[in-house]
Amino acid sequence: PSFIFRITRRQEDAHELLRALLDAAEPGFKKLGDGDAALVPALFGGTQSSTLSCPSCKFESVSKEPFLDLSLEPDASIKAALAAWQKAEVLDKANAWRCGGCGRAVRATKRLGVEAAPEVLVVHLKRFGEAFRVIRKIARHVAFEPRLEVKKGAPSYLLRGVVAHHGRAMRAGHYTAYGRGRDDKWRHFDDDDVRLVPEATVLRAQAYLVFYARDDDAPPASTLIAPCGCAGSGKFVHAGCLRRWQRQIGRDNAGALPSIPRGRNRREGGGAARAVSCNVCNQKFA
Repeated sequence: PSFIFRITRRQEDAHELLRALLDAAEPGFKKLGDGDAALVPALFGGTQSSTLSCPSCKFESVSKEPFLDLSLEPDASIKAALAAWQKAEVLDKANAWRCGGCGRAVRATKRLGVEAAPEVLVVHLKRFGEAFRVIRKIARHVAFEPRLEVKKGAPSYLLRGVVAHHGRAMRAGHYTAYGRGRDDKWRHFDDDDVRLVPEATVLRAQAYLVFYARDDDAPPASTLIAPCGCAGSGKFVHAGCLRRWQRQIGRDNAGALPSIPRGRNRREGGGAARAVSCNVCNQKFA
């Protein structure tokens, strides 16, 4: 399907193209595995929740649905746009909700949220909107952080790629991309012109799509945890190591982690002070 975009020479929206490429790539990825693997959802798939709360009886109804990217309204920053997307709103009378608890039609409070975060988080900024029957571009700069936390306690994400839109109109602009390589250097891709750029240049881009990847190698300081839930177990892991282990054996069996013999918590200095190390990677906690 990729050749279709080359021969038609149409101006394609980068977000629509991304979704089309992911849909077209999934059958090919399955052929590389055991035939049942769903690599695209495994990498890009997350789960978002929508919660309706009754102001009278406090009954809540939660619905969940998968997503491959988050579409956000442009704001001062992606962090602010994400907060605005998750902000609770009260439904108007025309959209009154029949409460499943008290049975009354009420103006419920609706909250959106990320229930399960993906491995690769794609943020789509909705820069194009209709005004007076004309599609216009929202050209304001939206700051995007080199490191992002979707919610408290969720994994930290590292900025990996940006698709920028140049121009004032949806159908008359130009797309370029920035990508962080394995060498941790940024490159700018403008058709066949590829060149190294500093991160400061990337952060000034007029982003349309922003790609974040879980940074399992740099968990926050708060991730010194006992996976079995017992503070006295003496078994601790980095959050990133725990996620890797969960993906290997299944999340339902995560309690088996303390039995891993690779890591150890040891005492140093005659036993007076304990240097705690990760039970998976065996590296000391800072």
